[in-house]
Amino acid sequence: MIQFINLFTDQVFIYFLIACNSVGIIVWLLSIFANKYSFMDKLWPLLPMFYSWAFLCTSIFFNPTSKLNIHTKITEPNGTSLARLILITVFITLWGLRLASVFWRRGYYKWSFEDHRWELIKKKYN
Repeated sequence: MIQFINLFTDQVFIYFLIACNSVGIIVWLLSIFANKYSFMDKLWPLLPMFYSWAFLCTSIFFNPTSKLNIHTKITEPNGTSLARLILITVFITLWGLRLASVFWRRGYYKWSFEDHRWELIKKKYN
């Protein structure tokens, strides 16, 4: 429990928290003003890629105790390798690109697009 409370004293964690909540509020406001509820569906393949790259860049460049040397492997402060984080970031990016290409082919990124399931929900819970 103490470590969880310590998260809120970390400045980088606060920035990520603000960024995630800002995206949520912007998507919510867009859905209210446009009267379409599929904006988060459009961001679904893109946001995990953005978040994973942001975490990777933060752990490499903004960690004051990390050691970055081109000729050696990237390590965390306790000496463990960041290879797992890099590998997972690459996998998330590949999966997100695949999802984004499928979304693009199906026309999900058009402004007028709304998922067909929202009509059913609107009828049921009008």
